Amino acid sequence: MSEDEKAGAAEPRAAQAAAASESDVAASNARGAIWYVVAMLLLASFFAFGPILCGDGDEARIRREGVAAKARVTKIVPTGVYFNDQPRVRISLEVTPEGQEPFEAKVVQFMSPVDLPRYQPGAVLDVRFDPQGRRDVVFVEP
Repeated sequence: MSEDEKAGAAEPRAAQAAAASESDVAASNARGAIWYVVAMLLLASFFAFGPILCGDGDEARIRREGVAAKARVTKIVPTGVYFNDQPRVRISLEVTPEGQEPFEAKVVQFMSPVDLPRYQPGAVLDVRFDPQGRRDVVFVEP
């Protein structure tokens, strides 16, 4: 085989290698874009559902350190949001701490439909509230 024939045979191989390299780069870019989209979706899901799934740290702190009081339900309104067939409701309360002036507060939470009758207007419930942020109230289960 002459030098010209060897050079001619090498050119198609080099072109094939260059084309393969370009397709590898394109595939790698596509995989990178897919992973980027997956990562962004996971991040968005964490911010959207994290508080629902992980709970609220303030609620546990208020249960431990909050001031006990009685609260009368003045209004209960569904927000239109459901999670596992449980409605999210906004409950308006008139909280009456012992020896202090009553104040208004709202609690927004997901609630089992079985528990809804206990929270109807006029019902008096045990609660705990944050003395620094009197609007932060949690229900104390009997």
